[in-house]
Amino acid sequence: MVYRNHAIAREWVKQGHGVTIVASAYSHFRRAQPKFKGRIGEEWLDGVRNLWLRTPAYAGSSNIGRVLSMISYTVQCMWLPLPLEAHYDVIMCSSPHPFSIYPAFKLAQRHQARLIYDIRDLWPLTLKLLGNISAKHPFIRLMQHAEDFACRRADLVTSVPQNAGPYLASRGLPKERFLPIPNGATFEASTSEPLPTEHVTTLQFVRQHASCIVAYAGTLGTANAMSDVIRAMAHVPESVHMVILGDGNERKLLLSLASELGLGSRIHLLPPVSRSQAQQFLEYVDIGYAGTNHSPLYQYGASLTKVNDYMLAGLPVVYAVGDSGNPIEISGAGVCCQAGDIKAIAESISYLSTRPKQFLRQLGERGRCWCLKHQQVSVHAQRILETLAALPKRNA
Repeated sequence: MVYRNHAIAREWVKQGHGVTIVASAYSHFRRAQPKFKGRIGEEWLDGVRNLWLRTPAYAGSSNIGRVLSMISYTVQCMWLPLPLEAHYDVIMCSSPHPFSIYPAFKLAQRHQARLIYDIRDLWPLTLKLLGNISAKHPFIRLMQHAEDFACRRADLVTSVPQNAGPYLASRGLPKERFLPIPNGATFEASTSEPLPTEHVTTLQFVRQHASCIVAYAGTLGTANAMSDVIRAMAHVPESVHMVILGDGNERKLLLSLASELGLGSRIHLLPPVSRSQAQQFLEYVDIGYAGTNHSPLYQYGASLTKVNDYMLAGLPVVYAVGDSGNPIEISGAGVCCQAGDIKAIAESISYLSTRPKQFLRQLGERGRCWCLKHQQVSVHAQRILETLAALPKRNA
């Protein structure tokens, strides 16, 4: 699932609200898909009612498959009957793509509800800047129309990219209706489920041979630019090792690159584990790493959930994204450098890896305290509703 949506919904349930999530039943990002019969499945998770709409399965590399999934979901929400409640006070459209704003607006009108447009990624700007697709492309124009429609019609626009206000204002959004809401941190009770033996054995072996362990926990995709940090590892002290927890279409390429650079004994890749197990994984390491490709897109901000995980684990962080006002810069919990700058990434890792352990613990504790104070999903959920309540409703 989209964990951001579920976490916010769960907090609203805790605050006494009833929440329904209407989501596509298939996503290539999921490790497992919901199972049900018929067109619509219903599942209750943590008090949140989830309606799963059956959409076509597709390969993650298939652009056509992804577009067909977008169309299927939007059509079902717009024109086919859904087993919704009799009344809703708020309709929130969370955008993996902007087309779902149309059925969301229709539902808001039907229920005379407030409308929130939640931006996880800036579409179509992401495709234009990262995919190098022309603004004149018909699909980009359709996306741009949907985003502009949302900026004109939504009562409130929340945004993961924290610096997106000026851009959205250029698309017709009044500045008072913009609210940056990053991906938040949640504090769940630890589970007794242990790390797999393979992971523990590898981590113990690395600890015996490394003076410092750098960790990455997340997807191994093109956008994560993991080849940059592997190239940087060739320029840090040999006693520094890196353990990568995750999977993705770049995995084989990263293994090949590490071998090519002679880093096979210092770069260790482990299969992904559950969220709670990933928290245990971070207890074995010294530094967290997060990075992206270099792109003007990130001037608008980024909110990487792995950064929250690192901070909650008390890890200092090497942050190679380049956006201003990011959590590491504000909290002072590590070192920031530009994305794609191999030399700067290597220098940042080298700097932290050669500091005393007490210094690293101090940085990590600084980040943890900041995260506990500012990044809790419960705070974000309450802030959204309070901000919405203070705004006059937009005219249809």
